[in-house]
Amino acid sequence: MTITPNPAVVSELAPNGVLRAGINLSNFLLVTGRAANGDPQGIAPDMAGEIASRLKVPLQLIAYESPGKLADAVADFSREKHDIAIAYVAATCGVPMMTDQAMEALV
Repeated sequence: MTITPNPAVVSELAPNGVLRAGINLSNFLLVTGRAANGDPQGIAPDMAGEIASRLKVPLQLIAYESPGKLADAVADFSREKHDIAIAYVAATCGVPMMTDQAMEALV
């Protein structure tokens, strides 16, 4: 069964055609290391990859050394960094839900 992602969801999460995901490198439960190419590895990058896959868009991981650095990305008021920080807050402090519920909401 082929599932076509909802265009409104794709537009909201990847307005430039790429899903950008801010990754907090200091949380060893969510990021367990780095790949040979330097990309973060672990459940957070894996979930971002799965969301990008379901949206049928490329993924850009943006690594931050700490949650504070991720939050500071909002301070420059650029749309890109603001969106990443808002997505982080929504993912960590927003509406609690199971992963399968989040994945279903994307399509």
